[in-house]
Amino acid sequence: MTRRTAHSQFVDSFAVIKVIGVGGAGQNAVNRMIESGIQGVEFISVNTDAQALMLA
Repeated sequence: MTRRTAHSQFVDSFAVIKVIGVGGAGQNAVNRMIESGIQGVEFISVNTDAQALMLA
């Protein structure tokens, strides 16, 4: 096995991290994580504010 193949298999075995922020506080938390430069994470934000949803 080549070094590149071993590295690829190692990276593929990592856990997939997803952060879901719900509501105003959740959106603020997601925004702060993004602004801080966290890498390797998929961010999802859900707005639950009725007024904001009416505009969407």
